[in-house]
Amino acid sequence: MKQIKRVVLAAVIVLAAAAMVCGTVWADDGKFRNYAMVDLGLYQPANDLDNAGFGTGINFSAAYGRYLTKHLIFEAGLGFFYTDRDFLGSAPTAGNYTQEDTIGVSPATVSLKGAFSVGEVEFYGGGGIGGYFLVFNSDITASNLGSFSVDDDDVALGAHVVAGVNFNITRRIFIGVDGKYQWTDSVRIIKRVADIPIEYNGNLNGYTINFVFGFRF
Repeated sequence: MKQIKRVVLAAVIVLAAAAMVCGTVWADDGKFRNYAMVDLGLYQPANDLDNAGFGTGINFSAAYGRYLTKHLIFEAGLGFFYTDRDFLGSAPTAGNYTQEDTIGVSPATVSLKGAFSVGEVEFYGGGGIGGYFLVFNSDITASNLGSFSVDDDDVALGAHVVAGVNFNITRRIFIGVDGKYQWTDSVRIIKRVADIPIEYNGNLNGYTINFVFGFRF
């Protein structure tokens, strides 16, 4: 059922973007059709991650975009975000311990965005799909065992929606802000070291708020 919902969501986004540009023909008006940009901001976990005690982290991404028409943009991006949690525990073999779990995720995404401009300001919104490559790291300090680390990894598929605004500084350079929300399949990390559970079983849902810097060419 979750997979079906994601497919429907992606289809709705594509159809909505297509409807925005129906009948629009690209004109060679001297504007740059390509851009590269970087985002830097905050990642806020939601749903399963939030319920598991993971907190706000940092988000970074880079993307290439191309205007297919004046109002339709294709964009491909790579990024990284992380979130972590800390807690205390006790186990028969390990004794009392402190544990810091960190989840780092590298998403690879593609998006379609509808856009329109008012003067030097451009508004956009859309969505897409992607793969989310997760690395789970647990740093543990136990009274009976000392300090050690455990790593694991997994991959999830997901969809996202995005909206934002850009401000043209020059014909080539722009800055802006954007917000994105993502839904993903569940990942499964389950290990046990000296009776200490090292695990996360859930989705990577969450949202980002970013500052954008871009260059057109």
